[in-house]
Amino acid sequence: MKIQAVFNEIKQKITKEIQSANTSILIALAYFNDKDLFDLLCQKAIKGLKIEIIVSSEDDNYLNGILDYQRLIISGGQCLFTDNSDNGLMHHKFCLIDGDTIITGSYNWTNKAATSNYENIIILKDNKELFDEYMIEFEKLKRISIPELNFANSNLKIKDLSLKLTEDVINKISGFGFENIDKVFHGFQNSGLYVLSSRPSNGSTTMILNTIFNLSQKDKSVILYSLDLSSSNIVKRLTSIVSEIPIEKIQGNYLDSDDWISFEKAQNVLSNKNILIDNTPDLTIKDIELSIFKQKKMLNIDLVVIDFLELMKVDRKSDASNKYQRDYELEWIVRELKRISRISNIPILLVSHMNRQSDNRDNYKNNKMPQITDVQNYIEQFSDVVIILHRPENYHITEDAEGNSLLNILEVNIAKNKFGSLYETNVYLDKETLKILNQNPNDFVNPFNSYSVVPSKMNDSFGELKNLGSDKDPF
Repeated sequence: MKIQAVFNEIKQKITKEIQSANTSILIALAYFNDKDLFDLLCQKAIKGLKIEIIVSSEDDNYLNGILDYQRLIISGGQCLFTDNSDNGLMHHKFCLIDGDTIITGSYNWTNKAATSNYENIIILKDNKELFDEYMIEFEKLKRISIPELNFANSNLKIKDLSLKLTEDVINKISGFGFENIDKVFHGFQNSGLYVLSSRPSNGSTTMILNTIFNLSQKDKSVILYSLDLSSSNIVKRLTSIVSEIPIEKIQGNYLDSDDWISFEKAQNVLSNKNILIDNTPDLTIKDIELSIFKQKKMLNIDLVVIDFLELMKVDRKSDASNKYQRDYELEWIVRELKRISRISNIPILLVSHMNRQSDNRDNYKNNKMPQITDVQNYIEQFSDVVIILHRPENYHITEDAEGNSLLNILEVNIAKNKFGSLYETNVYLDKETLKILNQNPNDFVNPFNSYSVVPSKMNDSFGELKNLGSDKDPF
């Protein structure tokens, strides 16, 4: 019997064994989301090898949106899922190859195991008696497993498509909550990837926080993945928006008695809204994908917001020091977000920052709003809608060509729109409270008199803000 213990480059060792398989590959895994290994199994199935996979229906194996199990079945393989409700968690991790090779150990075939964990496998060969024992266990697992029953039918009749269209229209998600924008925006569409692009400090974070609160007023549920600001910073800004207390007073704890009344009302409102904030440091695209599908099992998620693209990683070992590698990673992340939005049927709003070098271009100096050509090619290519924000006063431009004031004006350019028209408009940004309004502030109705509070389904905590510190740049 040949035995090999492996502690490093485990995925490479498994890949090599799969590549050398000639007749059969039988796999039992607690968790499986490694797309590279899955693709290799599909290739082997197409070549006529017997490929059978049994995974636990626990966690995100069942409908994780990462692995297309139907693809393996079409290729000639078989997928089964253990019924954990009656039989407990299937926690095996073994692979049987060609009636001879056993691979077993701690290693689940997951991205996290490949990039983050301390793991091991043992590769055993030339021991028929031991192999047969594993085969007996594999057959037992098959008897308590069921085929995947939730595959989407890709060949829908026009009747089915019409019913789906009607459902989408009924359940259409509201837009940003500003009349000037939404009259051509038509609301967030399911399965759409929306990109909000601007230079830093040009209002992108303020825009998404206003949008999140506006949606929550209509009983919509929103997840915000904040890779930039902490949850306490986000809550301070939301509190300023809702209470109309200047953000500097909240950050510096300069609240008078009247402010405290408004502050406590705002806290009560926010704590009862369906807003979930995840500001876990060092989030990767796979972390976000798994989180979305976990939350979708428990909640009806209406919008996913990510702030912002340039802080995301492919994995925790990605090297951002190599510019060309980083560009490739960001392109891959945008493509993955597009795929996730399609599979989850949830719109994703992604913030992306333009390069600081663009500040020196003539279009800023002459107050020409940035155009789609100022956005990275991969963003334009893979997104459904691109909205560009611009604040002229940041570039010392206080009037337009007709002498109209540009102070507190946020210019909005819908520069790409697969779902409607291209459009340019202005909204009003109150720099003190971070509230965005239609251009005339007098049109605004105080939210304390206009909305009803709906109990939160998310148990989100907005915390005590009395002793929170200050931030220099609120935008």
